[in-house]
Amino acid sequence: MPYSQFKMPEGMKMGAPTIRVRNLDGALGFYQGILGLERVLSKSQLEGGSPAVGFGQRLNATADSLLVLKQDAGARERPSNYTGLHHIAILVPDRRSLALAYSYFADDGVRFDGLSDHLLGESLYLRDPEGNQIEVYSDRPRSEWYNRDGTLKMGTKPLDLVGLLGELEAADVVRLGKDSTAGAFPNGARVGHIHLRVADLQRSTTFYHEKLGLDISANLSSIGAMFLSAGGYHHRVALNTWYSAGGRRHEVSELGLDSFKIEVPSDQRGSDFIHQLKSRLRDNLVEGREEERGLTVFDPDGIPVTIVTTD
Repeated sequence: MPYSQFKMPEGMKMGAPTIRVRNLDGALGFYQGILGLERVLSKSQLEGGSPAVGFGQRLNATADSLLVLKQDAGARERPSNYTGLHHIAILVPDRRSLALAYSYFADDGVRFDGLSDHLLGESLYLRDPEGNQIEVYSDRPRSEWYNRDGTLKMGTKPLDLVGLLGELEAADVVRLGKDSTAGAFPNGARVGHIHLRVADLQRSTTFYHEKLGLDISANLSSIGAMFLSAGGYHHRVALNTWYSAGGRRHEVSELGLDSFKIEVPSDQRGSDFIHQLKSRLRDNLVEGREEERGLTVFDPDGIPVTIVTTD
């Protein structure tokens, strides 16, 4: 199938990224104690015998995982121009949910990296103890995403915090004041997108667009960024070279992003996509390995991307 016809299925969604940390206990204190996430996996053994913990949402045992932590006490520091994770973005269902998340974080003394209005939606930024950035955001209605010429509205301005907190109801304030286990993430929170630091913007765009079949949703190459998606969402994968142009190839022994996951529907279209991608793997058009329900490929910077069908 020609690249121009090779498309990521519209029903794709982002799965849980895996983050490599040195101090698992310290990371647990942040993700459980401060962010209010709950374990959906007990400590288990990944390759190499490294303990790992998966996190989902409090009060929802069937929630999709939001991330997996992988302990590696010997993980190396990243160079300043590293390729890998810019941030993980967790999408909450609505603006009120974002207001609850802000209030929960603020009550726990979280230091925010930023509070932004990106026109498409609104975002909170914070960092875990090992410097990995987390974005928590809510979308505006899809009808408000586009300019008159059909391009996406994308920008950054200060978050209207007063307006955001105005979404809270009296019951929310009581809940936050009395329930220390309320948690920041409501049912329905999920990984919305992942933002990567890459060494060569055009090279990485070619990979995600032509080889993985994602659409280019916004071309901001003039400022060193590209946004890609499927099914009309504003973006599922973002790329930038702001601090990483010409950077060294990603190494899995480094702190930070270990891998991330894309899930495609288990229908005929998803199965066909996996089959076609495996054919490209066998024809040496992509670098990677086959998995039980899909495959893992390596992007031009060596970042592992696991693509699987959902259960």
